Amino acid sequence: MADDSPRPLGKDGKKQDQNDFGLLGSGLQLAGAVLFFLALGWWLDSRLGTFPWLMAGGGTLGLVTGLYRFVKDAMK
Repeated sequence: MADDSPRPLGKDGKKQDQNDFGLLGSGLQLAGAVLFFLALGWWLDSRLGTFPWLMAGGGTLGLVTGLYRFVKDAMK
């Protein structure tokens, strides 16, 4: 079934998907990456007794990967 409902046009003149969150979604991905890697580092620190090194490394890794995705999405 064809979807002929009007959608807002993007900067390139193409129709945007309805589930396109734009930079808000990219920001949420950034925050999610930082929180995920922080939590993973904290969990590993609690198992290995290396507090706070793996948590700090996880937060840094999450920030770098999240910023990479954020900038990549913003450049589209």
